[in-house]
Amino acid sequence: MTGPSRRLSRSGAVLAATFILVSGSGMTQAANGTLPAASGDLVLSFDGALSPRPGQAGWLDNSGTGAVTTSVKTASGGSVTLATGRPGTAAKFPAFAPTPTPAAALVVRPAAGGDALSPGKLPIRWGADVYLSKASQKSATDNGANVVQRGLYGDPAQVKLQLDADQPSCRVQGTAGSATVVSTVKLRPTVWYRIHCQLRAGELTLQVEDLSASATPTVARDKAAVGPISFSSSVPVTVGAKCDAAGQILTSGTDQFNGTLDNVFWDVGS
Repeated sequence: MTGPSRRLSRSGAVLAATFILVSGSGMTQAANGTLPAASGDLVLSFDGALSPRPGQAGWLDNSGTGAVTTSVKTASGGSVTLATGRPGTAAKFPAFAPTPTPAAALVVRPAAGGDALSPGKLPIRWGADVYLSKASQKSATDNGANVVQRGLYGDPAQVKLQLDADQPSCRVQGTAGSATVVSTVKLRPTVWYRIHCQLRAGELTLQVEDLSASATPTVARDKAAVGPISFSSSVPVTVGAKCDAAGQILTSGTDQFNGTLDNVFWDVGS
């Protein structure tokens, strides 16, 4: 992707209240696709988005229905910048570099007094529009690509969308066990895809749509009798990389996403 972009945030920096849309980015602009638009408790479209808020490094508007707080975390020189999205603007994550591996993540927490992002026994949908960079997943700390998740592997609860070797997968962990479903689609770099995961009625479903073509979404599904998925309110939802419960980027197994994300969503109960 060519052309300038505006930085969303760097640790300790305050975001500007305005930004400039970038044209001529080289990204493929496509139709809206057949999978539904992002909706739910958390929706990050990055279009209306950037303002300073006292006491925070930076924040992003949630256009969903849930009460949340948001921030941007970085490590090893990583940053998040604005780029051309689908439509409007999107969040571009660090380009790949082997040593040190630049890292950045968006961290979303439930607002005090509630947790609309914890499904418990309810169904849940989550996903994003994804545009991979040409270079990714080449080092010990960047051997995957996390899109959106809550909870880490081995935690009592997890909901996750990731890319391994450019193949999307969804994973859930509940009180009765875990389930993972892997798409047969291997994403091509510099092409927009819409990826949706859903856990409903004991079934985990993953849909992948190539937004550069008029094609029916590819569907993968499997049984997922995982039991309730309930999170401590201290555990954040993270976008773009792995973070611990304190919201700090993990320096080992970061699984940094290299590319651009738009229309990130997390929808409990629908």
